[in-house]
Amino acid sequence: MDGSLAISTEFLALLFALVALAIAGLTRRSCIKKGQPWRLRTAVNVSLVGAAFLAWVVTTSLYEDYTFSAKMAEAVKFGINLGTALDQHRVKTKSLAKSTEELGISIPRKNIAAVTIEAEDRIAVTLSLRRVAGMQLMFLATGPEGTRTWRCTSRDVMLHYLPSMCQEIYKTSG
Repeated sequence: MDGSLAISTEFLALLFALVALAIAGLTRRSCIKKGQPWRLRTAVNVSLVGAAFLAWVVTTSLYEDYTFSAKMAEAVKFGINLGTALDQHRVKTKSLAKSTEELGISIPRKNIAAVTIEAEDRIAVTLSLRRVAGMQLMFLATGPEGTRTWRCTSRDVMLHYLPSMCQEIYKTSG
C-alpha cells in the first residue's frame, strides 16, 4: 500500500469528522439561544451519519489497498520461488526448463495469468489482478550461478503498485 495515499485519506477523514463536530457545536449554540432543541438533534444526527459514512468509505479504500498489496506480494514471491526452482533445475539437468510444468510448479491462476521463461536469467510473469491485469513483472537473476538471487521489476506496472523490493530496479531501469 502506498503510505502517502493512506495518510492523506486518513487525514481527510479526520478533517471531515472535526468539521462535522464543529458544525454540530455551532448549531447547538445557535439552537439553544433560539430555543429550538429539535434543530440541535437534527444537526447532530446529520453530522454523525456523515462521519460514519466517510469512515466506511475510508475503511473500504484502505482495505482494498491492503488486499491488493498482499496479492502483489504473493505474485512477487511466486516469481522469486520460480527463479530459484529454475536455478535448481538447471544445476540438476544442465538444461533450461521451458515451462513451469517441467519444473513441477503450478501457476496460481487467481493472481497470475501466464509465465514465460525467457532466458536462464529472465522470467516474465503476466498478472491477472484487477488493477494490473495483463501487465508483466520481470524477474532477473543477479550474481554468479549457484549463488544467484532473483529480483523483480516492471516496465508496465506503475511504481506505486510495485512492492518496495521491486521498486529499486524499476527506478534504475526505467
